Amino acid sequence: MYQLFGESNHAGLTGAQLVQAKQLRYLKIGGRVSLVVGVVVDTVQLASAAVESYDKNSAKPFAAQAIRTAGSWAGAWAGAKAGVALGGLAGIETGPGVVLTAIGGGLIGGAAGYFGGHWIADWVCEN
Repeated sequence: MYQLFGESNHAGLTGAQLVQAKQLRYLKIGGRVSLVVGVVVDTVQLASAAVESYDKNSAKPFAAQAIRTAGSWAGAWAGAKAGVALGGLAGIETGPGVVLTAIGGGLIGGAAGYFGGHWIADWVCEN
């Protein structure tokens, strides 16, 4: 919080800054919950692909899902980083609006990267 508000504790923050600090905390918690849900979903998909590979006596379904998962996570990470940067640049003139444009850019870039990675993985190794 020090880097954002210039205070080492919450005692010196005004009412509006305390509200912003709480909102940042909720965003952080929401991000962690989303990460856990994503890991669980991908783990279930990998396990399902492993069972399919075992039934077919072929490593292709598991390899395809592993490539798809890794490509999607990498694409989402890169897309979110680029989206936040571009969104921040797009909203730099609006002052407080830069936070909203950066978050929106991160969400859009992350989704585009995820689905782009998924598409590339399907192109590389069809299931």
